[in-house]
Amino acid sequence: GSMAAIPSGRGSAAWLMCAWALTCSWSSKTASAFCLRSHQPFLRPTRTHGSQGCSSRVAFGTFGAHSRRTRADMRWIASVAGSSKKTAIVTNDNHKRHNGFMHPECPQRVDRMWEEMRKQGIADSCTVLENRLAEDKEIELVHDKNYVESILSGSPEIDGSTYFHKKDSASANAARSAAGAVIDAVEAVCKGEARNSFCAVRPPGHHAERDRMMGFCIFNSVAIAAEKAKKDWGCNKVLIFDWDVHHGNGIQHIFYEDPSVLYISIHRGGMDKSFFYPTTGTAGEVGRGEGRGFNVNIPVEFPGVGDPVYSVAMERIVLPIAHAFKPDIVIVSAGYDAAGGDPLGGMNVSPAMFRKMTKQMMEVANQHCDGKIVLALEGGYDVDVTADCAVECLKELVGLDDEVKEEEDIALSPWAAAELQWVKPSMDRVIEIQSEFWPQLKQESAK
Repeated sequence: GSMAAIPSGRGSAAWLMCAWALTCSWSSKTASAFCLRSHQPFLRPTRTHGSQGCSSRVAFGTFGAHSRRTRADMRWIASVAGSSKKTAIVTNDNHKRHNGFMHPECPQRVDRMWEEMRKQGIADSCTVLENRLAEDKEIELVHDKNYVESILSGSPEIDGSTYFHKKDSASANAARSAAGAVIDAVEAVCKGEARNSFCAVRPPGHHAERDRMMGFCIFNSVAIAAEKAKKDWGCNKVLIFDWDVHHGNGIQHIFYEDPSVLYISIHRGGMDKSFFYPTTGTAGEVGRGEGRGFNVNIPVEFPGVGDPVYSVAMERIVLPIAHAFKPDIVIVSAGYDAAGGDPLGGMNVSPAMFRKMTKQMMEVANQHCDGKIVLALEGGYDVDVTADCAVECLKELVGLDDEVKEEEDIALSPWAAAELQWVKPSMDRVIEIQSEFWPQLKQESAK
C-alpha cells in the first residue's frame, strides 16, 4: 500500500481528486486521505526525479524499530572533518513502517527530503544523529499516562484522519522515535554538541492533545521536547514558532496557562471563527491565567496568499514579540503545507520564504540564546515541495552561501499589493489584541 504505486501522470482524474481534496480541506483534514498521490504537483509544473517510493534508502544505517538504546549508546553516524559543532540532522528509520494506504502522511515525505539533501550535498555538511525512542516518562511530561499506555499497547481510540497500526508496534514506535528525535535535537544544542538541529522525522505532532491523537499526529514531539528543555537543560523560557498551515491546537492547549512557553502560530484560519482544520487558532485565543499573552495566533483568512503576507507578519508581529520574550531556546514546528503546490494547504509560500523565516528565527536565537534553534518537521504533503522547502531551511542552518540575492530569490506574487490589502485588517487586529501584553507592538498598530 504505497502511494508511490499510483501513476504520476497529470491526467484529469488525478487533478480532479487533488482539487477535491484541497477544497474539502477547508473544513476537514480527513479528506486528505483520498488525495491521489500526495506528491502530485498541484500548482506548479511536474519535475522528473529518481526514485520517490518507499524503496528510497538513506545512507545512515538501520535503526531497529524496537531499539531501547539510551543517550549513552547513541552513535553519531556521519560528520564532516573539522569543527564538531555543526548542524545536526536527527533522524531514524522507524517511520518507514508507519504507512497508511493512499494516505498523504507517508514515508516518502522524509525519503524524498533525504534524496534532495544528499543530491545537493547538504547532508555532507552536517552531523547525522540517529536518535533513540522517547521514554514513557518523557512522553508523560505532556501526555496523560492512560493515553500513553493505550498507544504503547496498541489500543488507542482512532480519530477520523490518523491511521494507526494496532497489530504491531510500527505506529507506536514511529511516534516514539519522532518524539525522541526532537528531544535529542534539543539536548544536542543545549549541551553544545550541535550548533543547531533539524529533525527529519514523522509522524508530525503539533495536533496531538494531552489525551488523544489528532490530525495525523500521535505524540506531540515539540511540546515534549520543550518541557524536557525546561526540566533538564536550564531553558526557563522556550519559544515555539509554528509556521505549519494548520494551527497547532495541541501545543496551544498544552501550554495555554504556562508563561514559560511562548507559542506563536501563523496559519490559515479565521480571526473570530475558523472553518479550516482544526478550527482553533483565532486571534482572541491569547492564553489563560498566568499564560495570558504567551499564546499568539496570526490567522490568515484568505487562501492562496504567500510571501508578502508572511513577510509582513514576521516583521510586524512575530519578530517584535520573539525579541521581547528573549527565549533560552527556539523550536520551530516546521510544517511545509503552506507552500505553493501542497494539496492540503491552499497557500503559496515559497521555499525561499521558509528560508528567510529560518534566518530571522536564527537571528532571534543568536541574539538571545547563543544560537540555540531546532527545526522539527510537521506537515507538508507534496513530497517534492516539502523537500525543496526543507533543503532551503537547512542551507540557512548550515550557513551555506549560495550567492542568491534575497530580493531575487523571494517569489513575490504579482498580486502582492492585493494580498497585503486583504490581510491588513487582520494583522492590525492581531496587533491590537496582543498589544495588551506586548507594548512593543503599539507603534505597529498605527501603521
